Amino acid sequence: MKNRRKNKLPDSPFQFRFGIAIAGVSFVVVVVHAAVIHLTLGDLLGEAAAQRLLVATFATLAAGLPLAAVAGARILFPVAGPLARVRSHLRAVLDGEKPRPLVLRRGDPLGDVASMLNRILEERGTVPEPAKGAQPAATSLEGPPPALPTEPEYDDTPEYLV
Repeated sequence: MKNRRKNKLPDSPFQFRFGIAIAGVSFVVVVVHAAVIHLTLGDLLGEAAAQRLLVATFATLAAGLPLAAVAGARILFPVAGPLARVRSHLRAVLDGEKPRPLVLRRGDPLGDVASMLNRILEERGTVPEPAKGAQPAATSLEGPPPALPTEPEYDDTPEYLV
């Protein structure tokens, strides 16, 4: 297949964060599971069997956490590539370039986002350049903020007292 992605980690920091999150959730689940088993079956199995069960559980945890981290990064693979392309496209637009329309592979999960972005850029035309000496809106405010509108006053007197 010539259109397959060759880079398995197109956005590696994002994918690794997701993998670590999956491993963390797996860790919590296994620890809670081990504690519940130890507390509920510890008396029935005996102390020695409960200790062996805990050792086996934590050995499984030690072997499974790296596997969960890698699986989490790989699960995110179909989204990470298109997300990296959308991010670089938006960065080009913010830098004032007029990039070509963003085209993703057929079946990419962010295909609708790419088509919406292309439509927005097409309707807006080129990205407007800020006027000389213009400041971003957040830093150009001077003085106190405008007063917020107040709610109309209501008479809370019950009708039977009027």
